Parts: sequence; structure tokens; C-alpha cells
Amino acid sequence: MPWFNRWSEENHLKIKFFLFMQDKNKMGDPLPLRLALPELRYPIGSEPEKTISINQHSIVAYIKTVKEILGNDEFNRIRGTFLGPVIKLGERSLKLSAKIVHAVLTKSIKTVKRHEAWFHFGAQPMRFSIREFHMVTGLKCSGEAREPREETEKFKWDFLKGCTHTVKDVEKQLRNTREDASDERFCLAMLLLIESILLQKSLLDGGTTFTLDYVKIAQDMDVLMTYPWERTAYNLLLKSLQRAVDKSLDKNNYDLQGFPMAFLIWILESVPLLQYAFSQVVPILSVQPSTPIFLCEKYLQIASPQLIDVLLIEIKDHLKVTCILPPISNDPEADVCMEDEANKDLDDMADLSKRGYKFKIRDWRNMSVDLYGANEQIRRASLLFGNGGMSQASSSYQEESLESKINRISEMVGDNLRIMNDRLCLIEKDRKQIKERVTKLEKLQRVTSYETPNNETDTTPFHETASRQGEANADQADEQLNNEASIILKTDTREPMNEITKETPGSPIAQQNIETPVLTPIQTQQVPSLKNWTFQVIFGSPCTCSFNHS
Repeated sequence: MPWFNRWSEENHLKIKFFLFMQDKNKMGDPLPLRLALPELRYPIGSEPEKTISINQHSIVAYIKTVKEILGNDEFNRIRGTFLGPVIKLGERSLKLSAKIVHAVLTKSIKTVKRHEAWFHFGAQPMRFSIREFHMVTGLKCSGEAREPREETEKFKWDFLKGCTHTVKDVEKQLRNTREDASDERFCLAMLLLIESILLQKSLLDGGTTFTLDYVKIAQDMDVLMTYPWERTAYNLLLKSLQRAVDKSLDKNNYDLQGFPMAFLIWILESVPLLQYAFSQVVPILSVQPSTPIFLCEKYLQIASPQLIDVLLIEIKDHLKVTCILPPISNDPEADVCMEDEANKDLDDMADLSKRGYKFKIRDWRNMSVDLYGANEQIRRASLLFGNGGMSQASSSYQEESLESKINRISEMVGDNLRIMNDRLCLIEKDRKQIKERVTKLEKLQRVTSYETPNNETDTTPFHETASRQGEANADQADEQLNNEASIILKTDTREPMNEITKETPGSPIAQQNIETPVLTPIQTQQVPSLKNWTFQVIFGSPCTCSFNHS
């Protein structure tokens, strides 16, 4: 497409965008030309890069302890509960990668959200909320916390005599419980795993001290199995992350309470290049099971890279970051959320990222995004790569349901058809412009070919002259056409051509005005008789050329 056509198209789109904004303002629904971005904890490029260590207090080793106490049959009963995905992850003995976690914590985004944490990686935003925590762990988060029923028969446990307890107290009680008391052993084992893996705050002085509230819940099996443990575990982890961001990132080491492995797996899922470089996952099944597969069940190994290795991933050109992870198929709690402060700019930022806009460092420095430029980038990417060309891929894409895949493909086909129609319209527009130019050139050629300079001689149409000449003169005619000029040859008043051809002016040969003579060997000897030839160029002044024969 010619440059002036591209310029015209781009300015046309800008005018349409501006008029659209004006119309929306008139209708009382103002749309800003720029999207405000939140402030970063550290400006990009100035994040702390110290060598640090992170102390996590989650004790997955209790999985092995409980399995040894209960045996395979009773333990399989626990494996079939909401703790199943976490148990599967814990049995693989994966270690927390402190460098990956620290690298993301230093890229915190300040927001008004109390129950969410926002970060950026490679200047692209990403959200960690209770929804993402649930997608990783599979823990139950719906429902309300209920008090144990009074009529329920309570288990008589020794550590109930005090006001507090530790996981060591629960382990001791489990070991002392009779083997035929399966329900009691089941409740004690569930309480031990929940407190040791998800709710640990410290390992000092014998570990975290818990109140008896959780013990009372564990005494009622129905309440134990329906209690929203995920909310308790998520709130503990989130507060620990927020505390580390606010006070501890400039220290050499700091603590993360709760289950920080869920935060690490969320990072790997949100940045596929990190997942590919530093972890090993099980292959995704082509046929989706009827029960959901949560994200922690996929990971077989997680490496512990250096901080520089993580930062090198961040600067790769083909980096993709998923702002909000897509839902897991067949998950009944896929839309879990917590009430929080509303922030439209944050929602618009997430929507812009989902549509495929790649945020730039200057956007964060300016704390705003040019909406026209962002939409233009998305549009151009759609023209080049299709509707999903710039959309941020997720490693969980293959876990979509068949219905959602069909709907997504249908939307892509419809969008591609509209894009193809727009491109065909542009091609047709270019074709018409080219046709108009060719028509103008043909008219100009006819005018210059039939024009008689100074009314002295008649000229022959250019195509007739070319037909009389040989192949070499045809090339000359093409060159003259490209230059949009024709050279008209006129003889002097002594009519040398009549002398050469031995014809009178009234003969048929003399009636034909030859623009460019083609001389035979005999005629070449008569060239000395051509004393003077006068040439006239359409866009120049007449000139006279003399030929001297030696």
C-alpha cells in the first residue's frame, strides 16, 4: 500500500476514534483518552537485587507421618478429600524457589485492593487472588464457617485440657487413638495436615501455637469437611506476602507464612517461560476428566535458579504473561472471589491485557496508557496474526472444556472474517486508485502523441510508430512511456527523407511521417546529405543536432 494511503487510513482511524469519544461524551458516558495506571512499589529497573533467603514454615513432611500412622487404606480416605491435590504435591517433595518468589515480590503494584495482590513481570500486570489460590490448591472456599453442633458427640482428646495446642499435640493424640476408631483418626489426621501444611506461622519454640477453635471444628466431621479452610489459608498467606513487600524486601532473609508454594506455582502458571525454564510438569490429557485437575497436581520438579536467571527471562522479546488465569474445566468453584474495594482502572487494565495489549515501561513511568495507541496495537496484531495473535496464552488453555473451545473458535472465525472483509475493502480501494492513475497516464499519452509542435508536421500515434520499428525500438517506446514523455522528430524544410527514398511528396511513402528513421546499409551512405536534424522534447526546449560525415 502506498505510503500516502497508509497515512490517510491511519488519520481516518484517529478521526473516527476522536469523533466516537465525542459522541460518547454527548451521550453522558465519557470515555477517557488515557487509562490511569497504579503506582509501582519500585520503579522498573530499581528493584532490590540482593541475595536473599526465604523461611517458609509449611511442613509437608507430616504427610509421610500421617501415612505411616494410618496405613494405606485409611490414608486413601484422606487422599479423596479436598486435601488430595495438596497431598499429591507434598509427596513429590518440591522445594520453594526463593529467587523466583523474591523477584516477583519486588515487582509489586500498589492498589486499593485488600484481598488481592498485583504484580508485574516484564512490565505486564498479573493478579493473585483467592481464585488463583483455589486454582492451585483445590481447597474448598465456598460456604460459611459454622459452629460445631451441640448435640454432636465430641471426641475426648487430652490436649483439650489446655487453652492452646501445637501440631505436636495433635500428632501425639493421633498416635494414641485406637485403630478401630476410624472416624476419630480421620478427623485428627485432617486437622494435623491442615495446620501443619496450610496454617503454620512459625517453626520456633515447637512451632505455631493454635487456639482450640480449630480443634472444636475437627470434633464435628460435617463441619470439618464443609469449613472454608481455603479462606483461612489464603488470608494468612496474603498478609504474609503484603508484610514482606512492605517491610522485608531490603533484608537478607524474611518469613512467608501459610502455604507459599501456591504463590510460586501461580507465578509459573502466569509466566509460561518461567514454567518452561525452571519446572517439569506432567503432560496435559487430550481428553478432559470429569473431575477438575488443579494446578499443583501438574508439577513434578521445580528448580532453584539464581536471581539473574529469572531477570534474564523477563527481558526476552517473546515473553508472555497471563494477567488473570483462565478457569479450570469442571471446577464448581471457578468463580470464587472475596468482596473488595472497586477500582475501574484496575479492571480496565486487566481487560486491556487480556485483549492482547503489551504494556511498555514508559506506560508505567507515565502512569497511564494511551487508549488509542493501545487499541491500534491490538488491531494491527489482529490483522497480522488473527484475533488471538496478541492474546496472552496460558498453559491452562488445553484444560478448557470442549464447549468453551468451540465457542472460542467460533468467535475467532467470525472476527477473522470481519478482518478479511476489511482487508479486501482496502485492497479494492487501492485497485481503484491504481486504475485511476493508469487512466490519467493513458489520457496524457494520447494528448502528447497526437500533439503537433509548431503546426509544422503531423505525428503518428506512438503505438503505430512502435509497430513499424523493430524489437529495439519497442524497448525505446517502453522507456518513453515510463518517463511520460515522447520525443517528436521533425525534419528540416529540405525534406531529406524524400531524397533518400527517391519518392515524391505525393507518393504513398511520403505521406507517412516517420518519427524515427530506420536506415538500411545503402541509406546509411546517404547520411551526409542530412545536414541538420531538429529534435523537440515535450517538456524541454527545441535543440538542433548536426551530423558530420568524415
